[in-house]
Amino acid sequence: MKKMALALLASVAVAPGLAAGAAQAAPYPGSVPTTTTINRVVPPAAVGDPVIVRATVGASGTAVTAGSVSVTCSVVANNRTFTRTGNAFAYVDANQRIRGPVLNRAGTWACRVLYTGDGSVFADSSSDPAAVVVS
Repeated sequence: MKKMALALLASVAVAPGLAAGAAQAAPYPGSVPTTTTINRVVPPAAVGDPVIVRATVGASGTAVTAGSVSVTCSVVANNRTFTRTGNAFAYVDANQRIRGPVLNRAGTWACRVLYTGDGSVFADSSSDPAAVVVS
């Protein structure tokens, strides 16, 4: 009888902890890796125009990624690196057109798309650089 009472008391003490743990067992933010890819670049027509890119963000399986994307471009001129970053735009699982920064110097810029997850399970990522020639 004592063993049964102890077992019952132990199960009552443990049950609230199990219930709370199960409710909080959501995946960790940023735990699903993502891949950001530039699909197309429309270079500026002239110095002072913005760069436009088309990009996708993917995750494993059939996951639908959501978050924000922005374009960052850098160029080296006169032994200095100049970097320009465009505004962030909402991203929801598409080959999305993204307006990047105004490129204010002639030269070959290296542009990347930066993805920031929406705070859910998707990790941040960035694309490989794409060369953009501004003349």
